[in-house]
Amino acid sequence: MGIFRGRAILNWLLELRLLRNGKRGALSSSEATLAYRRLLRVLKRKGFQKQPAQTPLEFAAGIPPADLSSGVAEFTRLYNQSRFGPSVTGSARLIKLLRIVEAWKPLRKQAAH
Repeated sequence: MGIFRGRAILNWLLELRLLRNGKRGALSSSEATLAYRRLLRVLKRKGFQKQPAQTPLEFAAGIPPADLSSGVAEFTRLYNQSRFGPSVTGSARLIKLLRIVEAWKPLRKQAAH
């Protein structure tokens, strides 16, 4: 049990360093995974939870607010390229998209006057 907790703490520290300091150049597949896990936690706090059977692209396609879904879709596409494809993704764009998603707030309906 302690090994798993230690691994989770290590991943959290690596994620924090990656997101705070950024990284020049491309993300490794493990760094892209850490960033994606962060995205999933942020979205869960906003009321959007990925189901285990969903692929990352299916989950991104199911995010309804257009102002949120475009950033999530681009992040997911870049994550997939970095994690599973031959191309590499620059960390700056992923981190920028993550910041946009973190800052997103749903529009509040105007009260009738």
